[in-house]
Amino acid sequence: MYPFVAVNLSIGRSDPENSLSKSKKSALLVVTTAISCGVTGDKMRWMPALMLFGLLAWVILQADLGKPNYFIQLGASVPYGDKIGHLVLFGGLALLLIFATRARQLVLGPVRLYLGVVLTLGFALLEEGSQLLFPARSFELLDILADILGVTLAALVTKAFYQFRAAYRRRNVAARDN
Repeated sequence: MYPFVAVNLSIGRSDPENSLSKSKKSALLVVTTAISCGVTGDKMRWMPALMLFGLLAWVILQADLGKPNYFIQLGASVPYGDKIGHLVLFGGLALLLIFATRARQLVLGPVRLYLGVVLTLGFALLEEGSQLLFPARSFELLDILADILGVTLAALVTKAFYQFRAAYRRRNVAARDN
C-alpha cells in the first residue's frame, strides 16, 4: 500500500553498508514518509517550511521546559548568538513560507504583505510573548527586533528575486521577438 514505508524502516537499522549520517537519515525519513502518505508534487513545496517549523517548535519546547539542547548552547556560545539565531531562523521560516504560499500577498489598504511574512511574524510574536509565562525563559524586546529584521530581510530578498526574474523574462521575450 505504501511503497516507501519499507525504506523508512530500513533507514533506522544499523547497517554497516549504510553510510548515511544520522541527520541525513532523519531528513530522508521525513521525505519518504511524506511521499508514502501522498505528499507529492505541488504539496511538497510546504515540506521545507514544515520541517523548519518543527525544528523551531522543538527548540522552543526545550527552552520552555528549561532543558538544554545543542541549538540553545550554540547560541549562548557565540557573541549575539541568540539574536543571530532569531534573525536566521525566523527569516528562513518567512522565506520558506513565502515560497510555500507562492508569494501570495495580503493587501491592507496601501500596504501589501506576503502571507508568509504575516504568518511568521504572528508566530514570532506569540512565541516571544509566551516567554512571559515560563520561568525558564526571559522576554527581550531585542529578540522581537531580531525576528522582525530576519522576516524583513526575507521579504526584501523575495521582492528582489521577483523583480530580477521579471526583468530576465522581459529581456528573453524582447530577444525572442527580434
